[in-house]
Amino acid sequence: MLTFWKYHGLGNDFVMFDGRDKSVSPLDRLTPGTVQSLCDRHTGVGADGIIVVSRVSNTQYRMTYYNADGYEAEMCGNGLRCTVALLQDLGEDMSGTIEIITGGSTVLAQAQPDGSVRNTMPTPKFRGFQGIPPTADPRLISTIKLEDRQFKGVILSTGNPHFVIPEKISLDDLLTWGPKLETHPEFPNRTNVEFIEILDQLTVRVLIWERGVGRTLASGSGATASAATAVALGKADAGRDVSIQMEGGTLTINVSPDFREVWLQGPAQFVFKGELTKEGAWHGLVS
Repeated sequence: MLTFWKYHGLGNDFVMFDGRDKSVSPLDRLTPGTVQSLCDRHTGVGADGIIVVSRVSNTQYRMTYYNADGYEAEMCGNGLRCTVALLQDLGEDMSGTIEIITGGSTVLAQAQPDGSVRNTMPTPKFRGFQGIPPTADPRLISTIKLEDRQFKGVILSTGNPHFVIPEKISLDDLLTWGPKLETHPEFPNRTNVEFIEILDQLTVRVLIWERGVGRTLASGSGATASAATAVALGKADAGRDVSIQMEGGTLTINVSPDFREVWLQGPAQFVFKGELTKEGAWHGLVS
């Protein structure tokens, strides 16, 4: 048998494994087929992704994240908060600032007294700029042609790739255009897609199509990309808490004026604990 935990961050949910004991780490047995099987919402546990948490030192941990399509991704902001919550529930001391190594960077995290988690996010990097982009610089906007449409947005990385489009759309449009933009030739490694509606200087509403997952209720890296885009376009305040409203709930993002420091705060919720058995035949995960 192999124990797993289910957590979610604003509806962005994960099957999680304790990999602190390297001699029995699940990482050795996670194939793309296994991940797909576990994430299947009809025949598996059901999740947007798989996370394996491991220890590097007393104050440093590693989060290895796989999207539901079976392949490892660089970063997952909601998964990072769930990682902190799981470690705390496993008895690790999360009262101070700890480091978590991801596939994209190393971030700082702090468990908060109210049960939320506050953490840094990778520095946003805008395509076409080596450093800080001038506010509302027209070079920030890229145009992606797709069938009879032109999508104008900002291409950037927040530890993983994003295409953020300042345009209010319907859910039907998200389901239509999200997968096509994700796999557009402009993005050889595919991309996450966010459609944002900037309500005021401190409030942004977002619909998310996540690379390798599909429509997602929330995304930490997507919320960060959305906030950074709004700040870069001069339509949201730098250095202040900006509310990023997603289908699953709201995250708070604070982007420094020089974009070098980004803090995210939001909830992480335990759902249930279970065991995988041989009878489950999880593509060889349990042997």
